[in-house]
Amino acid sequence: MNIKKRWLTLCLGATLAYPTTALAEHIWVGIMAKGTGFSTQGYESQKYLGDIAHTIKKRWKKGYKLVDLEYGYHRWIGLFAKGSGYTEQGYASKRDYDEFFAIVKKRRTLGFDLIDVEYGDAKWVGIFSKGTGFTSNIVANVETIGDLRKVINGQWKKGYFITDLEYGAGEWVVVFSKGTKFTDQATNMTDEWDQFQIIMKERWKNGYYLTKLEYGFGHWIGVFSKGVGYTAQAYVSADDYDDFSAVVQQRWKQGYYLSDLSDGKD
Repeated sequence: MNIKKRWLTLCLGATLAYPTTALAEHIWVGIMAKGTGFSTQGYESQKYLGDIAHTIKKRWKKGYKLVDLEYGYHRWIGLFAKGSGYTEQGYASKRDYDEFFAIVKKRRTLGFDLIDVEYGDAKWVGIFSKGTGFTSNIVANVETIGDLRKVINGQWKKGYFITDLEYGAGEWVVVFSKGTKFTDQATNMTDEWDQFQIIMKERWKNGYYLTKLEYGFGHWIGVFSKGVGYTAQAYVSADDYDDFSAVVQQRWKQGYYLSDLSDGKD
């Protein structure tokens, strides 16, 4: 199969020097879809990582799996679901990235794939799962947008797809996997949330679905994929967490499930 993958940068000049967020407001963003395979879903927030870790364990006992972890505006949010296909999970956190990466390699030898990386409160947190279907799972970290482009293009050529993307402590961390259902992938970047919404709708028209959204260094980066299995997609965004939750619950009633959480500046 001839797979075309591309990086499209919008609303940026030739160089990237400083974030442009001085007048921007914080917003929460949830990517929602039909056809996720989830049968039920919930999310909970806590101020401290130790408290969200306790919440994760309680959810596991109830048969849920952690599908995404987000930190923003002094709040940890755990996104849980049944029907994810994951069979066993674990998590780990470290302040030092090299120590965190050592844990990633150790977990891999035990059969766990890294499905989510989150940076918050000066800690790197990894969510590990069995039952992903991945045949290979690797992670890379770079400091600049230019190097990020290079590593993504390089791994695409090797047959890998992006399954997670995170920015923290001045570094971009990308998780690549083989054995996904993806058949094509592309990325877009913009410094304005309004502009990104336009991009997202254009991608939908061309058969892509947003599989990962990240905000870092003053810019929104979206990973768009084909072959996801979704039948419809939507997004919700709000600057107030309670308002955000209210809209999510409305979408749940319409048959949508959250597939990714993000936060940043509008």
